[in-house]
Amino acid sequence: METGAVVAVPVGDNQEPVVNSTGPPPPFVSSPLLAVLGTVLALGLPLALSAINDRVGALVPMIIYYALALGLYRVSHGSLRASLPPVFPHRVFWPLMTVQCIGQVVAYFHSPPATEYTDTYSLPGFLFTLLVWCPVNAFCEQYLWLWIYDSVACLPTKSTGRRRLYNVLGGVCLVVYIGAVHALYWGDFCFLPDQGIHPSPRVDSAVLTGAFFVMLTIIAIGYIPLRTASQGHMLPLFLLHLPADVAPTLFLRYSMAPALFK
Repeated sequence: METGAVVAVPVGDNQEPVVNSTGPPPPFVSSPLLAVLGTVLALGLPLALSAINDRVGALVPMIIYYALALGLYRVSHGSLRASLPPVFPHRVFWPLMTVQCIGQVVAYFHSPPATEYTDTYSLPGFLFTLLVWCPVNAFCEQYLWLWIYDSVACLPTKSTGRRRLYNVLGGVCLVVYIGAVHALYWGDFCFLPDQGIHPSPRVDSAVLTGAFFVMLTIIAIGYIPLRTASQGHMLPLFLLHLPADVAPTLFLRYSMAPALFK
């Protein structure tokens, strides 16, 4: 187990982090500069990734995305905490995993049939997507989501009311970023038979669409208490995220390879 890492727990101005190798890591304290950077990333990074994707394909912005996620979190928090906690957070993890699994059932009916992907399917591309991209994305992505949240939510203050406000604003930044990056970047190619092509779903239902996005929002917010319950360890978050990438890759027989380069 890694020691000396930093988990984001809002604290007051006068508290000093103390490393405890047997318990949770010391708290992370943000700054106004980090809060501004987090807000700018929440609004601007999806636009930048989309613009780069339009020019060179999805691979380069994907590398930038993952490098930012791991780099920012590692530098500011002291460690990636890429391990399981001493005590697994069953009470938080399994309700969220239930929502995740229901969401993937809804996603199946909300997605086009696999026959739409015949022209872009290749076995090497499918295996790359399933065995490389799915675990890499499930491991990396939420580091940036939570860093954006932390940059605002963990601003130092002694006021309980202001602390609650920072938590709400951090949550808003997190949800805005997740929605924007999926709409502007991932939504242009990921799980589509061709870039920008959105074929009709198996079941065209506004209710299914609404239910799917509600469940996505629940899971996005759920990463925050799951990390806290995991004492800052991130592998439970990886396990929660993984079905969201693996399930559609399998039932669509999706290959990301054609979207990587232009």
